[in-house]
Amino acid sequence: MISKEHTQIKMDIWSIFTAEGERSSSVRDQYGRSPHLLANHSPAIPSVSNYLTQQGFKPEYPEGKEWGVLLSHDVDWLNYVGLSGRNLMVRQAKRLLKGQVSDFLKGWVEGKNRRAAEYRLELLLEAHEKRNIHSSYFFLALEAGDEDFNYLIEDAQGDVKMVLEAGSEAGLHGGHAAYNSVEILSRELNRIRPHVPELRGYRNHYLRFDIHQSWNLLAEAGFEYDATFGFAGFPGFRNGMCHPFRPFDPKTSKYLDIVEFPLHVMDVSLFNYLGLAPDAAFEVVRSFAHKVKAQNGVFSILWHNNYLTGEWGAFYLKVLDFLTRQEAYISTHSQMLDWWKAQGYIDQMENILNETRTES
Repeated sequence: MISKEHTQIKMDIWSIFTAEGERSSSVRDQYGRSPHLLANHSPAIPSVSNYLTQQGFKPEYPEGKEWGVLLSHDVDWLNYVGLSGRNLMVRQAKRLLKGQVSDFLKGWVEGKNRRAAEYRLELLLEAHEKRNIHSSYFFLALEAGDEDFNYLIEDAQGDVKMVLEAGSEAGLHGGHAAYNSVEILSRELNRIRPHVPELRGYRNHYLRFDIHQSWNLLAEAGFEYDATFGFAGFPGFRNGMCHPFRPFDPKTSKYLDIVEFPLHVMDVSLFNYLGLAPDAAFEVVRSFAHKVKAQNGVFSILWHNNYLTGEWGAFYLKVLDFLTRQEAYISTHSQMLDWWKAQGYIDQMENILNETRTES
């Protein structure tokens, strides 16, 4: 006979996995994001992955590795921010006063189109090459006038090519409004496709994400994976998972045809939202890495390309050295996706999770 306690545990696991806490609440921050306080579990604990492990789920990785690591980079900035030179500023002001909006936007692009040395992707690629690491880069595909526009994807084609030639991966970094608009998502996707023919993955800007529809939009657009699902203000496990998974759609009672790589640690979360000093921030990274390793999971880190110099750049190199000493399988998202599909791990997890769904 199955005890009530056992049944309740399974019900709780399914509730955490499907993020019922945030699904049932309309509370959102200024960017439409669900705060970590709405989670119906402790985000510091990979509770669902822990349950999977207890049920005998134990994935293995290439080269005999026991766990995986995904390093990713949202390329928000390539050019200096701000207009270049007093003359350009005066000319832009005159254009705006005359109502010459089109000329103003063109001039704004001219002024911003100056590469910032500290944002160079070469800094990442060189650091990774020294450690035999490949990672995933998510590029914006915005137009002048879009919120947070900084570069045209056409002007970044050299950067994209450099990333791909280094054996890393390029994906789409959706703009502010792409996460809940099929029209905007389609426009940005069409802009980046000529430059990334084998586009497979996505992450939204500012981690903006609507749990009710974003996965559906991305799956319908043809993306094979998403890498957005994490809390901006807190490192951890948004739905208790440190393994890649297919999201479950309560409306259709089916798993969606897209794989989510949950995000666990972001640079901005550590230094901006939490305001941690480097030593304390490193302890957070180390702690979460060990939690993921204990579950034979996949640890996902986001490090922006505009945090590559100074104290933050040194911190990132320290994290790289720590992870390489931990004997992790470090790969791009697509490489990890192909491995998980080939091993049938997604199906294995869903078979276990379906039992918790049935009993709930």
